[in-house]
Amino acid sequence: NQVNGRLAGRVFAPGGSLVANAKVKISFGDLEIRSDATGRFDTQLDLPAFDAEGEARSYRVEAEDETTGLRGQSFVTLRPGITNLVDVRLLAKDGALRVRVLDGTGAPVANAAVDVRQGSFPNDTFQSTTGASGELVLGNLFEGSYGVAASAVVGATAQRGATAVSVASGSEALAVVRLGATATLRGTFVSVDRTTPIPFAQLRIEGVGFATSDANGDFEMTGVPLGTHLLIGQDALTGRLGTLSVSLATPGEIRDVLLVERTLGLVEGAVIDGFGTGAVAGV
Repeated sequence: NQVNGRLAGRVFAPGGSLVANAKVKISFGDLEIRSDATGRFDTQLDLPAFDAEGEARSYRVEAEDETTGLRGQSFVTLRPGITNLVDVRLLAKDGALRVRVLDGTGAPVANAAVDVRQGSFPNDTFQSTTGASGELVLGNLFEGSYGVAASAVVGATAQRGATAVSVASGSEALAVVRLGATATLRGTFVSVDRTTPIPFAQLRIEGVGFATSDANGDFEMTGVPLGTHLLIGQDALTGRLGTLSVSLATPGEIRDVLLVERTLGLVEGAVIDGFGTGAVAGV
């Protein structure tokens, strides 16, 4: 048969021994078979070797030892007219991953949300939070590559970080996630005379966080990412604004600023007619 091929193979444990009675799934509908007592499997039927466009067709072969929970995956491009052989090696599931979350100063972050996603088969995912030491440990992981992301509210802002790590069989890998370096911004919001404090005003840094000035016009924003930010204050009573560009470059820095309310200006103009030749009164 020059358009179909047969598929057979073997299932191996991580240590190299053959696995009997393993469940084998083949990406051809819901085709599922099992390995025999010697760890071998055979579809015993012909599978299409080409797709609708006439291109060679590949199949995904997954195997699982339901006794141990071990799983593995292989791919094979089918050749027509022959029995195609493919071996599936089950992945070890005895690895561990220690995640350590640090803030911008290198201090551990407790209660940080951690999202772990395996970047290879079987694409496991885990969500947890760090303990008081800023760490968490995941055990019984499949060997393979993992992406680790973490986030936490530091001061008034949500900080994030990510890293990648490989987990090997029988060992513990360490993933250190460093959240965005931050600083503290504090100061006083005053009126145009640069003396009179503006109490209970709303202050914000777009995309970062918010604060409210106290009765003396003082405010503080912690966990501000390093970089240049536009600080905006608004008098809750008059609606007047104060703005200040602030650059933060040193992790853990405490920057003191004076935010001054802007003076009001005068806007003048005219309404002209559709011909652009004369002013329109009474509008």
